Amino acid sequence: MNITTKAASSQKSKADRIQDKRPEIYDFYFLEEGKRSKEYSLFMQNVYSYRIVGKNKHEDAPDSLAMLADMIHGRQYGTVQILRRKYF
Repeated sequence: MNITTKAASSQKSKADRIQDKRPEIYDFYFLEEGKRSKEYSLFMQNVYSYRIVGKNKHEDAPDSLAMLADMIHGRQYGTVQILRRKYF
């Protein structure tokens, strides 16, 4: 068996991370409009204007929330077991 790997582009992995964590991001509590600072409002504008398909000018806000959801819910890693070859 030959295994080869190819690194995903950073844009692809970021978009996948945001898409995968979308349900958790929707469950976060966000302040109502009257209680938001200017910076908070701009952050939320970037979250709400993010599109799955196409290019986004600002995607750091949804990406940071996806990483937060990942940290809260813990990352799931697989395990590897090394076996002896049967046919050598």
